Amino acid sequence: MIAKLSADLYRFVGAITARARTIAAALPWGLGQAGPTTSASESIRRHILAGSILVGVLVIGLGGWASTAQISGALIAPGSIVVDTNVKKVQHPTGGVVGEVRAHDGDRVKAGEVIATMGRTSNAETILKERAHVHFELNLLVNDNFAAWFKKTSPHERNDHGEWNGQNLNGLDPREILLAERNPAKPFDLPGFIRGQTELCRVLVRATNFPYLRRYPMLVLKNPTAAREGIAGYEVALNYNGVAFALMPRAASEIKSPARIQLVSVNETEARANPCRHLVVKRGSRWQLGNEGSRAVELLTF
Repeated sequence: MIAKLSADLYRFVGAITARARTIAAALPWGLGQAGPTTSASESIRRHILAGSILVGVLVIGLGGWASTAQISGALIAPGSIVVDTNVKKVQHPTGGVVGEVRAHDGDRVKAGEVIATMGRTSNAETILKERAHVHFELNLLVNDNFAAWFKKTSPHERNDHGEWNGQNLNGLDPREILLAERNPAKPFDLPGFIRGQTELCRVLVRATNFPYLRRYPMLVLKNPTAAREGIAGYEVALNYNGVAFALMPRAASEIKSPARIQLVSVNETEARANPCRHLVVKRGSRWQLGNEGSRAVELLTF
């Protein structure tokens, strides 16, 4: 079909070209031929006129053919699309695999029924059957740039899990979430649940562009002063596990200290009730960020 179409087009162009030459030859002294008394300027004008006629005939002729020609057939063949390179397996690379699946979409299961069996392999060892378990967490991812931060702060340590490293995941209590979700007296709202965390401390940071703000915009509060004057930093409320659950933008006029990170306040009752991570420590009569607290804020704002 393609060969036939090409031959037809070739014959048509040939005919148009021959016709254009005939028209040009009918001009005085033919195409580009000067008469015995033709001046140089008259010869140039005849060449231009002859060329214009040739181009016009070709354009009109090809346009007419393109608008009226019909394709009588096409070559049709079956085919399929396959991935040639960069195939991605959707599977956790280092955390093991599911050994057996006993329930599938649409199956009805009863309480206590086994629906799957975990595998017992990891990146470093084969886990004993007695230790194999499902690790259930509900976390907020702290920083999309964790890998770069970890390489900078721990250059001699391995990071097998990339951004999903446990240091980059701040956990929420799943039991509290499940209880709140089942509370018939109050409709459950996850962002509202997170914003309702008990405050351990508040930290003021002179940073205005870190990934957490874009990942969790629902946790960023409104401040008319900062909206009017411009944002110079954020006052961040942390719970006992380091979850940043409320971020208040602050204007330069609201920030008194020149320090990049400043501990603003501490809830001493919460600090005594949940001292595990030592995010804040008391030295004498003064509270300050502990090593873990400073590290958590540095990661948050990296």
